[in-house]
Amino acid sequence: MGIKVGLVGLGRFGVAFADLFKSHPLVDAVAYCDMESDRVKKYAESDFLPEKFNPRDCYYSLDDICRADDIDALVIITQPWLHAPQCIQAMESGKHVYSAVPVISLPCGDEMLDWCDKIINTSLKTGMRYMLGETTYFRPQTQYCRRLAATGKFGDFVYAEGEYMHDVDSECSLREVFQRRTA
Repeated sequence: MGIKVGLVGLGRFGVAFADLFKSHPLVDAVAYCDMESDRVKKYAESDFLPEKFNPRDCYYSLDDICRADDIDALVIITQPWLHAPQCIQAMESGKHVYSAVPVISLPCGDEMLDWCDKIINTSLKTGMRYMLGETTYFRPQTQYCRRLAATGKFGDFVYAEGEYMHDVDSECSLREVFQRRTA
């Protein structure tokens, strides 16, 4: 028997998660949650694995999906500055949590560590599991490179370095989204 997962945040980043969790063999059902109803409607009307979705599993606020008794876990894929407080709310409502990185975006390292402590303490207090995911692994270009490497297309590696760059300004500017949503 699998679990029922609620996806919270269906914007540009959420796109990568919807199909991932709908096709996961241990996920029996998926619920959708976003403040923007057109985003929920897009996923609700998708023909991809319709047996894992029930039209009553559409939510338009974190409060509403946290009150749903039949959801085992929430996947928090909202804006980064919302992750920590939303994860805490979800665990306090009896839901396990998978959170996309980063756990929170703050300029102050001490405040960031305080939120990490709050998350750990909430998990311990509630008994709910918290998982922080490195989502770069699931990006299409990363999956493509793994497939090429598995077939030997890159040859033999002698030395490599990598760096994670999080572009917050192109296409979907996180700075603009933050200003619009916190104004």
